[in-house]
Amino acid sequence: MPGRFTLTFVDASNEITTASFPGATLDATNLVAQEGLQDALETAVRAITLGNCVKRVRTADIAPFSIVAPSNKSAQRECKLLVVYQDTTTYKRYTCELPTFDLAETKDGSDEVDFESAGKGKDLADAFEAYVVSPMGNAVEVVKMVHVGRRV
Repeated sequence: MPGRFTLTFVDASNEITTASFPGATLDATNLVAQEGLQDALETAVRAITLGNCVKRVRTADIAPFSIVAPSNKSAQRECKLLVVYQDTTTYKRYTCELPTFDLAETKDGSDEVDFESAGKGKDLADAFEAYVVSPMGNAVEVVKMVHVGRRV
């Protein structure tokens, strides 16, 4: 059974929202390595979002943080970053949404994030690909990152 890494955010309206990532099954042989990958992914996600992270859930660890609304009023859970990724073996595509996305990270004149050049988008793509596995347990690659609005 694959592991799971979940981050919970609060937006500027004090609304709670989550982002969840499938990963390798955590066990005694890979726990330290997987936690390191999760930490890198968390750092990259926090860098590209505006909301305050209030809780982290690992398969073997739940770490709540203080629930304080961010001061940036643009930190809204409805402002999402859609990460499109694919299994590198089957090429089947999957998606993941990150809440409270910082629109300043989009390319000029576009809703897309540059994840191939140096910056927060690349940091996120690298951390995502290092930790996340497909539902089939295979490695993944990021195909696209784009801003989407969601009614919640």
